[in-house]
Amino acid sequence: FTSGGIGPTHDDITYESIASILNVGLELHNPTVERMKQHYQERNIDTSGPSWDRILRMARVPYPSQAHSTSGLWVPLIQAQNVWILPGVPFLFEKMLSAHAEDFGEGQRVTCFVVQVSFLESEMADLLEALEVGHASQHKVFYLVKAAVLVFIYSNASKVLAIYTAHHNVLQSEFQVSIGSYPQINFEDRSKSWVKVTFDGTNPDSAEAAAEKLARLASAQGKLKTGPCELQN
Repeated sequence: FTSGGIGPTHDDITYESIASILNVGLELHNPTVERMKQHYQERNIDTSGPSWDRILRMARVPYPSQAHSTSGLWVPLIQAQNVWILPGVPFLFEKMLSAHAEDFGEGQRVTCFVVQVSFLESEMADLLEALEVGHASQHKVFYLVKAAVLVFIYSNASKVLAIYTAHHNVLQSEFQVSIGSYPQINFEDRSKSWVKVTFDGTNPDSAEAAAEKLARLASAQGKLKTGPCELQN
C-alpha cells in the first residue's frame, strides 16, 4: 500500500515512482478524466485553462493497472500488480479502505506492542542496536527505517529499488517485527521528553519478546516509562 503523492504538484511522484519500480509506463486513464471533469465543472472550476494540465497529472497512472472506483469519489484506487495506491487525504483514504476491504484479501493479523521510554530519540541508538543484534538471530527482527520511507516519497525509484533489494530476504522471513520510534518532545524542558516505540509483527510472541527486551534494557538505565503493553485495535 502507498498513501499520498498523487496530487497535481511537482512533488506528487507516487504514480511515476511505482511505474518505474514495476518497469511500466504511465497512461492517461480516460474514465478518471471524465469523472474529474464532472467534479470540477460542478464546482465551476475551469477545465480548459492552463492549470488543467496540472490537474491531469492525477489521472496519469501506471499502465497496465486496474482502476477501482469508489461511490461518491472521482479519485481512483489504482492497483498496479500487487501495489495499491491510495490518496493521502485521511477521509478519502478511510473511505476507500472501507469500500474495498474485500478486494484487499484477508491478509495477516498484525499485533502491536508499545513501550514508552524517557530518552531523547538520539539517545536510543545504542539500545535499539543492542536490541536488533541480540534479538535478530532468534526472531529475525528487522527495521523498516523511516529514512527508507522518506526516500520512497521524495527521491528516485532506483534508491527505492536498492532498499527493497537489501531488505528482501529479511522481509520474507517467517517472523517479522517492524520497530518504529516516535519522539514526544517537551521543548520547555527536554528532560521531560520521551519516546514511544512500537513493535508490529505478524507473530505476537516475536513482537512481545522484542518489546520486553527494550523494556528491560531501558529499565536497567532507569529510563522505562511504561510498557510493554499490547495496543488494542
